Amino acid sequence: MPQPRPSTVRPSTPLTTPPLGSWLAAAAALAIAASASAMLCLHHFGALALPGCGAGSPCDQAARTAFGAVPGLGWPVSFVGAAYFSGLLVAWLSGRGRWSRGLWIVTWLGVAGSVVFSIAAVALKVPCVYCFVAHGANLVFALILHFSVRRSGVHRGWQSVVATVVGLSTLGVLVVADDAATAKAKAKAERGLAESIAEIARGGEQAVEAAAVLPAPAGQALAQEPDATEVVVPPAGTDAALPVGQPLTGRYRWGPEAASVRIVMFTGYQCPDCKTVEAELETLMRDPSLSVSFSARHFPLSTDCNPNAPGNRHGNACWAARAAETAGQLGGADAFVNMHMWLFARGGSFTDADIRAQAATLGLDPQAFSDRMQSAASLQPVTEDVARAMALGIFQTPFIFINGVELRGWNAPQALTRAVRAAAASAPATAVQDLPASAAEKLIEDWRQMPRVSMPSSLRGASMGPADATVEVVMWGDYQERFTAEADGLLRLFTKGSKPNIRYTFMQFPVDKTCNPVTQVTAQPLACRAAKAAKAAETLAGPDGFWLMHERLMMNQNGMTDAVLEGVALELGLQPADLFEAMEQPFIAEAIVADAREAQKLGVRSIPMLFIGGRLVGRWKAENENILPRIIEAAAAGQ
Repeated sequence: MPQPRPSTVRPSTPLTTPPLGSWLAAAAALAIAASASAMLCLHHFGALALPGCGAGSPCDQAARTAFGAVPGLGWPVSFVGAAYFSGLLVAWLSGRGRWSRGLWIVTWLGVAGSVVFSIAAVALKVPCVYCFVAHGANLVFALILHFSVRRSGVHRGWQSVVATVVGLSTLGVLVVADDAATAKAKAKAERGLAESIAEIARGGEQAVEAAAVLPAPAGQALAQEPDATEVVVPPAGTDAALPVGQPLTGRYRWGPEAASVRIVMFTGYQCPDCKTVEAELETLMRDPSLSVSFSARHFPLSTDCNPNAPGNRHGNACWAARAAETAGQLGGADAFVNMHMWLFARGGSFTDADIRAQAATLGLDPQAFSDRMQSAASLQPVTEDVARAMALGIFQTPFIFINGVELRGWNAPQALTRAVRAAAASAPATAVQDLPASAAEKLIEDWRQMPRVSMPSSLRGASMGPADATVEVVMWGDYQERFTAEADGLLRLFTKGSKPNIRYTFMQFPVDKTCNPVTQVTAQPLACRAAKAAKAAETLAGPDGFWLMHERLMMNQNGMTDAVLEGVALELGLQPADLFEAMEQPFIAEAIVADAREAQKLGVRSIPMLFIGGRLVGRWKAENENILPRIIEAAAAGQ
């Protein structure tokens, strides 16, 4: 009788767990990757201002590349990264490092993705630090996994389930939040567009509410909010450059002189949003059923010709504007328009050979073109446009006027088309009537357009003025910052006297990283000491003590010494030593941090950050006029 053959099937080897040190190191690597991705997500929502991710930064540019969003869905890749790393982290922690076969495959696919994205970032010259941190941590995790956990045939499917559930849940939350933010932005754009269309229509003889007649095209998405690289964020006290009082036109016109719809756009040839609007504009200009003219004005976001630009991110934008002006000067309106369209088609980038060849195509002498383009003659009209833009309160591109009316909500679907057709439906007017609002009027209207915000009950700032005041004003400021002192002096005057009066609350936001974890820079080295002095005076002597110290600090911005603080203490009947001791108490530092955190929740971008009647005041000086009194009067009138 044959003997049974011994089995050659080996029993499954239990999946080994990594040593404690390796397990902790791998968990730390995943936590770092997840945190870096989460910070990018918060930055996308505007809830966190990441150092190095500001206007035109490599992070900002990376998000705009083809690698910055999920194809076909438009979700930021950071959403996927946050979901992926969160899922792996929870699975790793809950399984004590045991790793299923499926997760092995997923891990190495993730490594391949990190390598591809890192190579792409280097090749495209967009070195996003937070992206590299996430991808680098992912590679570290994979290496620890490879050397510390031995694979086996044992399946532990529950780990894959954990990773999948956590990852999809995280992604779902982010996508829902993004959809809500997009819907809110779209509603804001539609409101602005409707108001502009109605105002444009009222400018003709037939005052029709065209906004209701021309709904948003179905199935079209909202264009992006104005890109941070296309927005100038000057200090709150920035003055406009020139007075405004003449009709708004351009040097070169595309279209008939007596057009019923006249478009003037401040633009930049390397501005992506401008290029999007330009494509829509060209379609309108070729529509024979419309009577439309177009003039371009320049606002390049490059410090080569625009001192107001936030850096030099659009490096060739000034030369592109000068090329367009040169074409106009040598070849007239037709040459300007053709050069204008050619520049947009190329994203504003060209070589010397390219521009000379294009000049020849337009029938211009290449050498004469080159000589003039590099002369002051081509620069002067560009700088004049920049000055005019500042006088009109313009700080972003694209900025569009139709028949002298600012087109708000330009990023709504087909906004330019809808507004042009609404204007065409009203009786034609002449360009003499195209008088845009002054910078002061525009800044007041910008304040009116801001959504109302309910100030949180957790605000700890000191308040001045009657409790039943007509208008509530809250300001975050820095005792060492000059615009804070200028605004504060006026606001304190409005807490007294005849109506309208205000209830004024001052909140601390020292621009000093020593005590303020929200700020990204230390611009005022004495700011923390000043803020502590005000909080300590309030603690020891109540509201009166706070406001006396507050006034003295504002008066002594350039000479805040211990002697000044000692003098205030004596005025309050305090011993200077007691004041200095109180300033060093932990609860004082905690109160300053709490003030700064409240500002962070409300999206602080610069100081002073002012809310009047619950609306954010973006800028409050124009043409050397402080317009805070006018905004307060408007708020008191319920406007």
